[in-house]
Amino acid sequence: MSPVKALALYNEFSELTPDGEIGDEIINKLSDRLVSVDLLDQAAQLLNYQVSFRLKGIEKGRVASRLAAVYLFDRQTEKCIKVLNDSKFNLLPEDLKLERLFLRARAHLLEEDYEKVLELLKNNNQKESFIIRAEVYWKNKNWVKTVSELDKALNLRWQSSEPLSVEERNQVIQMTVSLALLDDWDNLILIRERWLNLMRSSEDAEPFDILTLNPDTESMDFRKVAGRIAQIDTLNEFMKRYNKN
Repeated sequence: MSPVKALALYNEFSELTPDGEIGDEIINKLSDRLVSVDLLDQAAQLLNYQVSFRLKGIEKGRVASRLAAVYLFDRQTEKCIKVLNDSKFNLLPEDLKLERLFLRARAHLLEEDYEKVLELLKNNNQKESFIIRAEVYWKNKNWVKTVSELDKALNLRWQSSEPLSVEERNQVIQMTVSLALLDDWDNLILIRERWLNLMRSSEDAEPFDILTLNPDTESMDFRKVAGRIAQIDTLNEFMKRYNKN
């Protein structure tokens, strides 16, 4: 059954939805299917019903986080932040608190409230914090701090033989662009030594060469690569990771 037909069937017989965990699971699964086909408004309506009328305590906080994520994915930042504010609960588990922190930080990032983002993530050493802070510094053209945060996000990934994900390749390219703009030859050489084996077998082998072999920041090739990185929507990658959890 398609998500649209499933929604129509639910709407027709919604009064028959069981109370308790079984009913909540039905709504959660249906909302997940709606999100998978970009029916975000409909998914938000279902989750909002749960948060407003069916749930309390930790489970309300968990589903409210899912609702906030749907609003965030739909770029409705004010609604995202409001849902998080309205569903605060001191006894939420630490992993859920962290999840909600990143949702809030991402919402403020979309609003370009960079000071608030950095305030929220101050002293937080989770990988997601490094990625979000790197985006703040990138947008502010602080190339030194961009490189520092991305280096911490990638950590020792260069020592692995596992192929890089698209997101990881973009982060490596973003580091090299930043270093080229800084005219930091020593670290460009280091980046090439560390990442060459993984990058040369990827779709980004040519851009990586452009950026690490005598890069000319005024050339059309450099500008093309830098422009591609500047246009990357990191929210989509964040949502992919969020949906896997």
